[in-house]
Amino acid sequence: MLGIIKKTLLENAKKLLGVEDIDIYKDFIIGKLGTKYYAHGFLVLKEVLKSSEDLTPSDIINLSKLYLRLLNIGIPIAYKVYIQPVNREKLLKDIDRSLQEKLVILEHDPSNAKLKTEITKLEKLKKKLLEGFQPYEIKVIFSITTSAETIDEAISELKVKIKSLKSILQSSGIYVEELKGRQALIALISFFRPTDGNFT
Repeated sequence: MLGIIKKTLLENAKKLLGVEDIDIYKDFIIGKLGTKYYAHGFLVLKEVLKSSEDLTPSDIINLSKLYLRLLNIGIPIAYKVYIQPVNREKLLKDIDRSLQEKLVILEHDPSNAKLKTEITKLEKLKKKLLEGFQPYEIKVIFSITTSAETIDEAISELKVKIKSLKSILQSSGIYVEELKGRQALIALISFFRPTDGNFT
């Protein structure tokens, strides 16, 4: 079944990109057009918003400024933002489980200030959820593409650019996760047509 899903996704990506061939190689998406090979990489930033008010115009402006900064230093990227409702009941269960684990740790390490801050944040989020707030999840997907005469060269260049992008994002306090394999393939397709954004 998974093989059929993968094959369907690859066929869809091939049509959307207009390439001669496309496949997953070493967890990277590789396309071929003429004599060139194209390697596609994706990074995802995920964050839960307690309410719609948590996303302010300044957040969007800062993200746009960061995007321009990345272009200015020679990292050709694209990004898309997805905002979708989070299942409140599931999130409450996750919070309760996390609180229980952290409170047990705090009993053995009562001077842990960082842990106390995390517990306070979780308790505030739980209180808001119980008051009826609808939480949202925001996902920002960063896309990088490289091209070369061989697959290995395209992947090698992509790895360098991904490392540089991660470093720049982290210096701005943004921590991302790299998408690979099938998750990266779904992310690639999403750049050319709407999807449910279910990358992870």
